[in-house]
Amino acid sequence: RYTIYSPKDGQPCMDHDRQTGEGVGPQEYTLIKMKVIEPYPLKLSGLRGKNIFLVAATLRPETMFGQTNCWIRPDMKYIGFETQNGDIFICTQRAARNMSYQGFTKTNGVVPVVKELMGEEILGAALSVPLTS
Repeated sequence: RYTIYSPKDGQPCMDHDRQTGEGVGPQEYTLIKMKVIEPYPLKLSGLRGKNIFLVAATLRPETMFGQTNCWIRPDMKYIGFETQNGDIFICTQRAARNMSYQGFTKTNGVVPVVKELMGEEILGAALSVPLTS
């Protein structure tokens, strides 16, 4: 059974253990990996030769078939972090932290940040999406 995990305490925490968030349970998200195609935007040019993906989480993966775009918030801060297999995922710090506790990084709970950027710096990047031909 899935449960809420507390990075602060290093163990699962049940409803009665939490000061806020009682009744909140885990949700299953599907991660959609959208490959950034070279030539990379200027802010990502130092990562040439690496597989770079914009990653988005969805509760409804069936809606991703025929995807035609990816929305980036221009004024939001994003990071690029290295995954366990050497790929670079671009997402928010919060999303990266959550993934670091689920086996996406080499060290549990550690996010190896390789790039910090604002959304406006990657607007217009060409992508290849997995569920669209």
